[in-house]
Amino acid sequence: MHTTVEEILVKDGRAAGVRLTDGTMLAADAVISTSSAPETILRLLGGRYCADETRERLARWKLFQPIVLASFGVSTPLAALPPMLIVDGIRPFEIGGRKNDHLYLRTYNDDATLAPEGHAVIQGLFESDYEWWATRGSNYERAKEEVTARALAQLEIAIPAVTNRVRMTDVATPLTYWSMARSWRGAYEGWMPNGDSLFGHVRKTLPGLEAFFMAGQWVEPGGGVPMAIMSGRQSAQLLCAAEGRPFVAGPESMNGE
Repeated sequence: MHTTVEEILVKDGRAAGVRLTDGTMLAADAVISTSSAPETILRLLGGRYCADETRERLARWKLFQPIVLASFGVSTPLAALPPMLIVDGIRPFEIGGRKNDHLYLRTYNDDATLAPEGHAVIQGLFESDYEWWATRGSNYERAKEEVTARALAQLEIAIPAVTNRVRMTDVATPLTYWSMARSWRGAYEGWMPNGDSLFGHVRKTLPGLEAFFMAGQWVEPGGGVPMAIMSGRQSAQLLCAAEGRPFVAGPESMNGE
């Protein structure tokens, strides 16, 4: 089901399900939110739990700078390129309201599920500005096309002749991260690790609300897939503990053992 959650339903101090954009009510024994902490606490829960703590964190902690992630499938293996490459010493250029003075490139050419033999996917990660994209209005698609062309032009400088080999294009903007993952202001990995956030604690449960848990990038400052997966495991452990059930990891847990 691909739809937006508008509210986390609470009954007698316990998470009881969710209400979707179309009005559908889905009952649940427990709710785990992987949306951003501000979105979850301030909107989905209406600011009823830990709102002051969340607002204070937003005021003090830094967020990851939003990005434009431009992916191009190309009909060349790009065998000479490393998996990750940073190109410095280039003329600064603008992508979505923010100047970039380097290229951060990722190449995928060793997995047939990502690109068929003789092909590759080349990605460019470009810092961008959430506000710039949020104010494009009806010009959003045109702005996206212009930014895509600009990103490809920069790749062409670093990888000559790549433009004529492009067979597929997929571009995610800061608004994509917001609409698809509810990442607050397009901060794709949540809280930026620094002196405050690195040693700060982000709750996976909320005082006064039972059967509710949080997981994902926003409860693990620094983000990243491994950290998000770890938080999911921990939320499952917390859920088992709340229900007085042993947590069992591995395939045997699928058999109810």
